[in-house]
Order: sequence, then structure tokens, then C-alpha cells
Amino acid sequence: MASMIKLGLSEKARVFHGSRAAGQQLRFEIEDALNAHDRVTLDFSGVGVVTQSYIDEAVGVLILQFGPSVLQRLSFKNCNEDVKAVLNYVAGTRSEDYFKQNAPS
Repeated sequence: MASMIKLGLSEKARVFHGSRAAGQQLRFEIEDALNAHDRVTLDFSGVGVVTQSYIDEAVGVLILQFGPSVLQRLSFKNCNEDVKAVLNYVAGTRSEDYFKQNAPS
């Protein structure tokens, strides 16, 4: 079973997609959805800009907590090129950080 979180077509559209606080709220919503569903889709329809801080707090922290495999349960829909670039950067950076933290000493 899958869940959809719409970022641009709901009350969240009025929230600046740039602050860590807003990213944290999204992360809590993603965590709840992951606990209830196999997959979660984040729909970025209507979202023009996100900051690295926002995506890092929402998705990067999940990668640090659960490992890059959490990305297999997430999908990203209707992302413009700027959103894709931020998502890819955060996913790559936080995946590297996860492996560094969990490397055998």
C-alpha cells in the first residue's frame, strides 16, 4: 500500500519550502506515512523552489537515521529540475555521510 504527500496543492503551499522547521514537519509526516504504508510518494506539483536545508531536514535526516535504503520506499513526483538537483545532492551527500558514520573502525 502506498501513501501520497502533496507539497504544492495543500495548506503546505503557503509555507516557505526553505526552512528547517518546515522540513522537520514534512519529515514527521513522511515518518508517519512510512509507518503505515510500504511506499510514500512526495508530489511536488506546483512547488517551484525548495532549499537544501528544507530537503536535508525532510529527507537527509531520514537517510542518516535509516540508511540510503529508505529511498527505495520513497518516490518523488512532478519535480522541476531545480527540485531534482537539490534532492539528488542531499541524497548523495547524506548517503556518503551515513556510510562514513557506519564504517567499521
